[in-house]
Amino acid sequence: MNDDTVRLRFAAHGGVKPSYDGRNVWVCCPFCVERGETPDTRFRLGLHLKTGQGHCFNCGWKTRDWRGELGLDVALATEDKPEEPTCDERWPPEGADPVWEASPRDKWGWTALQYLASRDISREEAARWQVHWTPVGRFRYRVLFPVPGTTRKATGFMGRSFVGGEPKYLASHGKKGLWNFLPGRKRVILSEGVFKAARIQRLCSRSGQSIALLGASVSEEHAGMLADARVREVLLWPDPDIAGCNMVLRGAEILEEYGLQVRVPIPAPDEPADEAKMSELGETLGAMRKFCLASRVWYRGLKDEFGRMSCE
Repeated sequence: MNDDTVRLRFAAHGGVKPSYDGRNVWVCCPFCVERGETPDTRFRLGLHLKTGQGHCFNCGWKTRDWRGELGLDVALATEDKPEEPTCDERWPPEGADPVWEASPRDKWGWTALQYLASRDISREEAARWQVHWTPVGRFRYRVLFPVPGTTRKATGFMGRSFVGGEPKYLASHGKKGLWNFLPGRKRVILSEGVFKAARIQRLCSRSGQSIALLGASVSEEHAGMLADARVREVLLWPDPDIAGCNMVLRGAEILEEYGLQVRVPIPAPDEPADEAKMSELGETLGAMRKFCLASRVWYRGLKDEFGRMSCE
């Protein structure tokens, strides 16, 4: 069955929407109504092209062989299946220089390097992570962290102002991915930002790979990326706020749907990872527990507590 036939098959349910990474196609699930849920209009049924797994995030329908169960075979059109997602903005950006090569004679480069030092990132670490800075363009006076794809080619980058500019953080257009993530590790520690992940990496270089969201939410694309790389266990490291609780509650649900084991800290950390002492980071790592009903209830209670505090 060709791609046109597949599109016709799902036309009544919204058609077929290829995902950004070429690994999946997303369709509006035809099973939601018969399973007692509202009609799917948001392409919530994901069909993995390689593994054959399918799962609807609206009604919960799932299968290990969607081709057999649906009687379909999807062959994406060439224009819908990029070989490797690339950044919409060239890396490194125009006028960007390596931060780790800065000297005191270079006023702004040196300022960028000193800013990294204030965030506990050394010159050597800046070189390892290929951190740049630029005095021109949309990302002027920001330290820039490239986000590698599966072939180490940058698929995006995140900039942080080192002169007090707004917004503090600015991301490139296009796919964002996960900072510091390269396939090969079975266990990863996932936190909410580059500086937090960088600090955690110092603690756990032997026990796992510290990677970062470029935001505060775990998406289905993130989960698919980790599952495709054969990651087995994800340790979620939240910030001590409502967004951190949401990251755990929603993120754990999405990750488990992709077959990943999830651990969360109980109790939750008292300080963000980039502000905590190394001893406190060690305590949080030691407090990681398998995510279960009890931990879900605990984080819901913590979220309510943060909500009450914000209203006082």
